[in-house]
Amino acid sequence: MVGRVLSGLSWLQMTKEANSTALPKIRAPTVLDGFCTILSNQLQYGAHERDMVALHHEFGVERSDGSKEIHKSTLITYGTVGGYSGMAKTVALPAAIAADLLLKGKVSTRGVLSPTISEIYKPVLDSLNTEGIEVIEEVNKGARSIKEQLSWAGNNYW
Repeated sequence: MVGRVLSGLSWLQMTKEANSTALPKIRAPTVLDGFCTILSNQLQYGAHERDMVALHHEFGVERSDGSKEIHKSTLITYGTVGGYSGMAKTVALPAAIAADLLLKGKVSTRGVLSPTISEIYKPVLDSLNTEGIEVIEEVNKGARSIKEQLSWAGNNYW
């Protein structure tokens, strides 16, 4: 265990090894901010690396007749090497598309709105699809949820 900790500290360049220079002086308001500075130096993408965003939701539905369904939504997208990250795309594009809809007068509902209104989410999802960001949805009738699949002996621990 100690070896793994020392290896991690060495990788973060937080140890003074025989052939290394003095530890860098970091000016930060808190220890956490200093640690974030160290991480940001070590965890930058390489020349040909990119990020990946993976989002998966499962909702279990039990109908009045006792039948069960699992509704799944999955989104996987990647950043562009030398361009926008997948995270930037999935955060900024929906907001930009919604702002565009408002500016073009395509949203008639007024007030503070959530993206659960079809007038908003349908055109946003359509526009995201054209940008290569797609949510894949499926319904499995009679299926068990991930939690049920992982639990054993009916004790709900997983």
